[in-house]
Amino acid sequence: MCEVDDGKQEAFSQSQSAWSQLSTCNGFVGQAGGWEASSSTAIILGFWESQFHVSEFMRTIHDDIYLSNKQQSTYRHCSVNYFELVSTISDLQINFSGAGVLRIAYCSRVLDIDRFNRDQQLIWNPQLSTQLGCLGGHVWRHVKHHDCYLVVTHWESPEAHEIYANNVLPKLREIARPSEYIEQLLGKVVVLDTKWNVTPNNG
Repeated sequence: MCEVDDGKQEAFSQSQSAWSQLSTCNGFVGQAGGWEASSSTAIILGFWESQFHVSEFMRTIHDDIYLSNKQQSTYRHCSVNYFELVSTISDLQINFSGAGVLRIAYCSRVLDIDRFNRDQQLIWNPQLSTQLGCLGGHVWRHVKHHDCYLVVTHWESPEAHEIYANNVLPKLREIARPSEYIEQLLGKVVVLDTKWNVTPNNG
């Protein structure tokens, strides 16, 4: 997540496009990102087969890409976190070449992990898998802080997500009552920029 300086959004976006070199890295699965709705915060999700492949990338070509695209001059703060995949939502996968929006639920300090996982499987996932316009989703757990999770869903359009957020999400919250066992729950909506998408080049 990068907090971009005012007036530098276009420069940041152009620099972000240079990360297309990821496509040839061993173990790279995909990247998607865009702007958080109504803000100058950029959120990018990168997916790798394993921590080993991420470490290899960081040790080899990361700095060359980062320094050559001069992206460091376009933002005032950047934070990087690592998560491991827990589950997919009814085997639906996030489309790394598609447009639309991502909904990211950051669940911090989950007090009852068993209940969190059970509710995800029995309440949230079944509804999301049948929701019109939901293209896929993943549940991730922080590699160091095991009481922190990300739930990421991909929607084909802002309109499809808005229907879910207004008509379905409130009812699911009433059923699951996540505030009873999650101390901090933050939701972010990211409008995807297809120029930032990167898919692996297996050729």
